[in-house]
Amino acid sequence: MIKNLEIEEAVLKQLEAIAKARAMSVRNLIREILGEAARNAVPLCCPARFTQKTHDFGAHIEAPWTLLAELESEEYVGKKK
Repeated sequence: MIKNLEIEEAVLKQLEAIAKARAMSVRNLIREILGEAARNAVPLCCPARFTQKTHDFGAHIEAPWTLLAELESEEYVGKKK
């Protein structure tokens, strides 16, 4: 497949220098670079899976009624006065 590609003059000079150092054509160098970039690219359709880290702060409540009973207890009410 043939596609037209506009490249800035400074970038083209860098590509030509790299291609000359590797003894290859600029066309093949661009194919190589684009192929490598495509192989390492993250697909846009499948974003990285989000994971949430959780921390145990020592609060283990089996039911909200357990906490409510503790808060209404005489001992707790006595601490607040």
